[in-house]
Amino acid sequence: MNHLYTQEWRLYHNFFLPSVKLVEKKLLDGKAIKRYDQPKTPYQRVLESPDVSTSVKRSLKEQFETLNPFRLRKAIEDKLNIIFKILRSKNLWSRYLSPHCFRVTFINEASGHSRHLFL
Repeated sequence: MNHLYTQEWRLYHNFFLPSVKLVEKKLLDGKAIKRYDQPKTPYQRVLESPDVSTSVKRSLKEQFETLNPFRLRKAIEDKLNIIFKILRSKNLWSRYLSPHCFRVTFINEASGHSRHLFL
C-alpha cells in the first residue's frame, strides 16, 4: 500500500488531478459565500509559483514529460486488484473496512467496472 502511495498515486494526483483552492470566503446575510480559483493540478500551481526555483520547475517539467496518465491509472488499478485479492483471500475484507473509512472509487471507463480504495 505504501508503495502505491509513494509511486503511482502521488504522481497521478500531483500531475494529473486538478483541484480548486478557496480564494475568498465572506459572510453575506448570515450565509457563507465562497469563491474558488480555476481548477489546477498541484504541478501547475508549482510552475506558476514565484517562490519555486527554476531548477525545481525544470526537473518537474522533465518528470511530467515522461509520465503517461493512462499507464499510471492502470498501474494503480493493478496494485489495487492485488490488495483486494489479498484482503479477500485472508478474509480480512470486513475487518479493515470500518464505517470510518474514506472511500476512493476508480471506474474503468471501458468496462464500467469499479474498484474502491478505502483510506
